[in-house]
Amino acid sequence: MALLASLLAPVAAQPAGDPSQPGAYCPFPKKGEKPVCFTEVEQEYSDFFAAVDSGRVGDAEVSGVERTLQQGTGTGERTLALSSLAYGYFMLAERAASSEDPDPALVARLESWNALLSTVYEDPEADPGLRTAVREAALDLHARAPDVRSGGGETDECDLGSDGRPCGTTSRLLVALRRIDDPDKDTGVRGALGKLLGRMLGESASEAPAEDDRSEGE
Repeated sequence: MALLASLLAPVAAQPAGDPSQPGAYCPFPKKGEKPVCFTEVEQEYSDFFAAVDSGRVGDAEVSGVERTLQQGTGTGERTLALSSLAYGYFMLAERAASSEDPDPALVARLESWNALLSTVYEDPEADPGLRTAVREAALDLHARAPDVRSGGGETDECDLGSDGRPCGTTSRLLVALRRIDDPDKDTGVRGALGKLLGRMLGESASEAPAEDDRSEGE
């Protein structure tokens, strides 16, 4: 999915939120870098980070992050969990992609996180700021994390990408978010994202994305 990733990279490089502000998604750092916003993320979920970095990631290590992201009481609290999970997703995807025969448990974990992020994004009661953060995390992951081929053998509209190669974990995540955002909607950031992702994933290029009028308060 190199072509698709290169198209999405400029979008991910210009997030709508300011990572230094409370409640904003904090992109996982590049090697040798450590954004100021990431210090709080690491401190809040130090056990999760230690497990991810050691390669020993089990249900006990991820349950707190997953539970807070799905059921947390505030946007800032949930976005800290989101930023942590995005880092874990990237690290597990890197580990899975480095093997010719990825550990099925790693792939299953990535797919379960796809489902979790989709659920949070689809929640009609979610704060618009949280939905924006989930969208930014998904684009960030697709631009920077390896797209690990699913082991489930399921067939859907993302079975093949625009370059003819099988879709994997990150491309499936974008498809899930695209399904949630009505591509026929003419206004607002949700409609714009749906049309943008539709075009990126090989759908009709004749219809330009709608203007982001911010009318939905995101």
